[in-house]
Amino acid sequence: MGVVYLIGVGLIGGITGHKLHIPAGGMVGAIIAIILYKQISSEQALSLPPGFVLFSQIAIGIAIGASFTSDFFKQLKAVMLPACIAVFLLLSLSGLIAFLLKHFTGLDTATAILSMVPGGLTEMGSFALAFDAKTTVVLTIHLLRILAITVLVPLILVFVKK
Repeated sequence: MGVVYLIGVGLIGGITGHKLHIPAGGMVGAIIAIILYKQISSEQALSLPPGFVLFSQIAIGIAIGASFTSDFFKQLKAVMLPACIAVFLLLSLSGLIAFLLKHFTGLDTATAILSMVPGGLTEMGSFALAFDAKTTVVLTIHLLRILAITVLVPLILVFVKK
């Protein structure tokens, strides 16, 4: 019965997060709701049925794949070189910061790398699960990054557009 409650609480939290227009609200809302539920319930060690994570990853893959349009390859040609340079620089800097994070905190390599590489909350959470990283650490760091971006980028754009 605990798993049914867990899924129900996650659905309520996810829908609430989405309706409140929180960045990645479905996922963030579900995470927060489950954390709160586990704090007030006696069921701390609940696990999901086998295949649930795989099903979730497939659903995310379908959603990402469906977002591509026929203009994708036209746009890709125009930005390929700057994008490759940006990716190289971002991954290099992320790798350096991950190395420092691992060295100073004792985190495992997968957790340190997945916490520092640029990526969406959903994707990084899926990778953390797939690579047996500390998912809560990875998601917390990415959530802080997303919240900082959500607050700071609009402020920066206001000043840059003047």
